[in-house]
Amino acid sequence: YSSKRTTERERRGISNIPPDKIAEYDRKMEALRGMYGSEPTPAMPVRGVTEQHHEDHYSPIGHTVEGWQGHYGLVHTPVPKGRVNSIPAAKAAVQAEWDKLHNKPAWHWDSVCEKEEVVQRSWNTGTTVHFGTLMDLCHLKHSELAEEFHKYKGRVVFRGDQVKDEEGFFAVFTEQGTSSSHMAAAKMLDALSRFPGCDGQNSDATSAYTQVKLDDIRLGTDKPVETWISLPPSQRPASWSKFKNPVVRLRLNLYGHPLAGLYWEVHSTTAIEAAGFEKVKGWECLWVHRKLQLFLSVYVDDFKMAGKTGNLAKGWKLL
Repeated sequence: YSSKRTTERERRGISNIPPDKIAEYDRKMEALRGMYGSEPTPAMPVRGVTEQHHEDHYSPIGHTVEGWQGHYGLVHTPVPKGRVNSIPAAKAAVQAEWDKLHNKPAWHWDSVCEKEEVVQRSWNTGTTVHFGTLMDLCHLKHSELAEEFHKYKGRVVFRGDQVKDEEGFFAVFTEQGTSSSHMAAAKMLDALSRFPGCDGQNSDATSAYTQVKLDDIRLGTDKPVETWISLPPSQRPASWSKFKNPVVRLRLNLYGHPLAGLYWEVHSTTAIEAAGFEKVKGWECLWVHRKLQLFLSVYVDDFKMAGKTGNLAKGWKLL
């Protein structure tokens, strides 16, 4: 660029703006800024420094966190399992999560049988099956704030550390990982959203993992290994009382499963491609919809879209 600039200056015979042209230059530049400029980019406030000087390091919390509430921001405090049932709001929050899975349903209710039957069938057919359990968790959100801001949050997860096969050995899973998501892609979309006629928006997938039906997933040509789960006694229907060790076949992808993230990526990739987006070469997380002139960055179940303002709603609707 420097050599081109020098050549052009030599061709014109000028190296600087002549004094009598400065006012005209300023007027033209002001007009161009009005036509093509954008609003100032949001930035963190800074403190003006008139002279360089050294400041000793100061920590507002020292060696402890007492007395500095800012350190506790966004805290989720675990609620011991033994206390959950004694706190009505906590118990309701956990049961609400169980009810969501019951109603989807996350498992095939009509498949219930004794675990020994599944093991024997596996031996007879020579197929591998996995057995797992579920675990409920409860946390108190915003526990660092006043009680009026407290909220109990329940979650039910798959015990990925306790999956065993039909022989009773710990299950072995593929080491295939999920695609990485890059900060550079997100920043690029932030910049793109500042261009004239463009905008950007974020969204996350609702109950992402449980959107995935295990029977529909393929890793290459392979179906997921059939997985059976044991429900805690408090979540079993009364009709199951006749079973000694009841299990049901898992229907949906659950958080905590060693391959849950990979299953979700396979599912979401299929949906994104069906919506008309193409993978940007060299990027595992970045997609482009050429017709709508939109870019999409994906981080697990968080989606960031930027491009033509009038097409953003169309892009979200397709997804």
